[in-house]
Amino acid sequence: MLDKQDTIDAANLVRELRGWAKIHPASPMSDCMAESAAIIEKFLSERQTMEQYISEREWLHREN
Repeated sequence: MLDKQDTIDAANLVRELRGWAKIHPASPMSDCMAESAAIIEKFLSERQTMEQYISEREWLHREN
């Protein structure tokens, strides 16, 4: 599981990839950088959703 610093590092990487893609739009790597950023963002979003689900399930088990 990712810790807080891993999440921060991943978010910074997304920013760097998107920034590089904007600065070098004519580069063949530009699309690859933008796609990589989108994949990382999707992973982070899905991980957050899963952590919320797990947290809610743990809360429900404690309540019962």
